[in-house]
Amino acid sequence: DVTHRDLTGGWHSAGDYNKLTWEYGDGGVTYALATLLESDPEFCARSNRDEANYEDAMEEAQWGAKYLAKQQMDTGGFYKDIQQGPDRATWMRWAAPDVHTDNVRGTADDPIVMEGEGHSPLAIGAWAKLSVLLGERQTENDYLQRAIKAWEYATPNAEGDPLLLIGTIDLFAVTKDERFLDFARKSAEALLSKSPPEGMLGGGYADSGDLPAAALAHFVIKMPADPLKSKIRARLKSHIDAIVAEPRNAFGISRQKFGDDGFFFEPTSALGHNYEFLCRAWSAIKVYSVLHDKRALEYALDQINFVLGANPYDLCMMEGVGAVNPPRYHHRYIKIPGRELAKIPGAVPNGFVRDMIGNDRPGFDLSLGGREYPSYRTSEPWLVH
Repeated sequence: DVTHRDLTGGWHSAGDYNKLTWEYGDGGVTYALATLLESDPEFCARSNRDEANYEDAMEEAQWGAKYLAKQQMDTGGFYKDIQQGPDRATWMRWAAPDVHTDNVRGTADDPIVMEGEGHSPLAIGAWAKLSVLLGERQTENDYLQRAIKAWEYATPNAEGDPLLLIGTIDLFAVTKDERFLDFARKSAEALLSKSPPEGMLGGGYADSGDLPAAALAHFVIKMPADPLKSKIRARLKSHIDAIVAEPRNAFGISRQKFGDDGFFFEPTSALGHNYEFLCRAWSAIKVYSVLHDKRALEYALDQINFVLGANPYDLCMMEGVGAVNPPRYHHRYIKIPGRELAKIPGAVPNGFVRDMIGNDRPGFDLSLGGREYPSYRTSEPWLVH
């Protein structure tokens, strides 16, 4: 509608300059940072590169939280994705970030907000946690009010959304408001009732039950005296029994799709699925915190280790750690002089797809020549990873 808004901040979602307002975009990153600050402040305190008032993790968390605040609409919902220009030719253009736009309002290369609404349930929990962490440091903020407003907008007809359940639990932990507890209980019951009576919970990525299991485990961790605890623990036990029995390979990794027609790497090789390995690992760690079943922890470590180098290529798919990293990445940063390989410390690319002839075994673009950049299918970093 040609209205201009200040939507600077946040993080690019992948190897382009777009910012996606979805479940694992900026809300997910901010939530992860806030959770780290909450759970291990001593670790976070070790890194303060610019000797600022706050450690690096808090600075990054606030960077994300402030951007999410800009993204929040008066309704409590969120604006949708920000794309770099009005057409595919514009936002797919390869250029250094400082020349990608002319930074002049009203010209053809202005970033645009896509029609519709975004979805960022983890922003609720992130804001709730940060409201406490910043309050402890005597830093005024309106994050709790924003979290409640986002929750009120998101909750109608949303019982059973695992990520919204996580945010609701975190809101209750901060406020002790009974309406959040009531919604959390109803959502937990909804997740349990929608799942099969035993085996994998279902839902989540590839119907693996990863997100429902993580949300139910979060419920028990944060509310260990709740009457639902026994029922949830029993269902998580059945879920983890099925999950740890699924891998039947030397690396201990799950297939992307289960069942008789399952596979490790999806047939079209559209993109690698490191986010699935890591999401399942996060879920299993949450379950381990509830059940203290070492099998869950071993399963989680197998998924993480596969990404970090325990794979047929001995390839560590986190830039800057491990012995062997991908030789280059699919990212617009290749246009920055001196950064032609786009090696960004901490970046995790999409990961393995099927090999060159389509067999269900891992393939990765390890080229150093030919095109200016490697395949996005294996080599593009994404926030979700």
